Amino acid sequence: MRYRLRAVLLASLALATLVRAAEPAKEKPVINPPPTAKDWADLARLPDWSGVWNPKITDQDAQAKTNMPPWNPKAAALVAHQLAEEKAGRPPPLFVNCLPEAMPGWMLVTHNAMEILFTPGRVTMLGESDGNRLRRIYTDGRPHPDDPDPTFHGHSIGHWEGDTLVVDTVG
Repeated sequence: MRYRLRAVLLASLALATLVRAAEPAKEKPVINPPPTAKDWADLARLPDWSGVWNPKITDQDAQAKTNMPPWNPKAAALVAHQLAEEKAGRPPPLFVNCLPEAMPGWMLVTHNAMEILFTPGRVTMLGESDGNRLRRIYTDGRPHPDDPDPTFHGHSIGHWEGDTLVVDTVG
């Protein structure tokens, strides 16, 4: 009897081991998969702004005040306040404290050569003024982090509407 019980236990253990080994292994999800040929083909259909861009604005102040970007209401109020402060003779804190330009003012700086790189899932902007600046615009569908770290260029996600890259930045 004892021999039979031991044989049944060993057979059960062997069967359980075989069943477990036959189960497909659960793969960990790939967080940042490498780009595929399809990713590169999709990217090739988008407008190509890649390269180094050198702004040629002769009067940056006039350009900034007459050709305003389409600010959202909160940003428009902030810009209006900053312009009123400047007009009243109070310089913007940015220049008083020698802080680097943040987005989107960084793009209005006339001496700022900027390189734009397109890769699947991301547009990268490299600024060549005041040290090398970096801005990543994720286009892979990820959301903003729940609690983004505050940075000068923020956390940016974008999507394409036709040939226009629409970018949302927080942080």
